[in-house]
Amino acid sequence: MLAPERITDCKSEAHRLAWMARALRAGRTLSDAELWLAGVDRPQDLIDRLRAQGMSIVETTKRVVDAADEAHMDKAWRLALAPALLSPSP
Repeated sequence: MLAPERITDCKSEAHRLAWMARALRAGRTLSDAELWLAGVDRPQDLIDRLRAQGMSIVETTKRVVDAADEAHMDKAWRLALAPALLSPSP
């Protein structure tokens, strides 16, 4: 399924899942606040569905700045790195 360019243009949960999968595969780190502000009602539930579909997603934190220009650490998700990418090359 082809998802719109921006998550705010997604009209269905299926489109949101496709958008999130594409963004994660592209190397993005998606934050809980970013997804919630874009209209994703329960970001963790969608992450769990992507994991159930076989995506290896890890939870991390991401620095976000709120409307009052204050920084916070927010729950976020990214694709897990493959073990080959973690080990130094010979």
